[in-house]
Amino acid sequence: MLRMLDRFTEWLARWTGVGVMVLMGAATALVAVSVLLRYVFFTGIEWGEEATRYTMIWMGFLGMSLALRKGGHAGIEMFRAALPLPLRRVVTMIAVLGILFFFVVVIYQGFVLVGLVAEKESVVLPVSMAWFYLAIPVGMLLMFVQMLPIMIRAWQTGDIPRGSEIETRIV
Repeated sequence: MLRMLDRFTEWLARWTGVGVMVLMGAATALVAVSVLLRYVFFTGIEWGEEATRYTMIWMGFLGMSLALRKGGHAGIEMFRAALPLPLRRVVTMIAVLGILFFFVVVIYQGFVLVGLVAEKESVVLPVSMAWFYLAIPVGMLLMFVQMLPIMIRAWQTGDIPRGSEIETRIV
């Protein structure tokens, strides 16, 4: 079961990474073209700044799940590491379940927010704001899924695996 979950989250991370790279390329190209047009041809793309901003927001929310998978988010280990293993396992699970609960709340509220802005259009782009706000629940859902194998390993070992530990277990 854990091996299947590892493979699924690895596949999900790979495609999330592809999405982030495509968004990064689009944002870079958009900024480069905007600068070129503004300073060489004295014109500009009206929607360039807004499209770049929303692209970066999507990159951030998608990239959070990749950072979580690699163990890239900040954590305070000193207190937990000093605890005996049985107590460390309980404290770790309380923390992980709290994080998962937070993700669920943000996913739910993110979808509520998407519903609230569905009728509103972007200032310059003729697109519903729901597409941009959708980054919140999608990013949190990806984080939730990436947290599941971490939670299982935390229960098994009493520790939260860090980046290289996660990668070696998948291979």
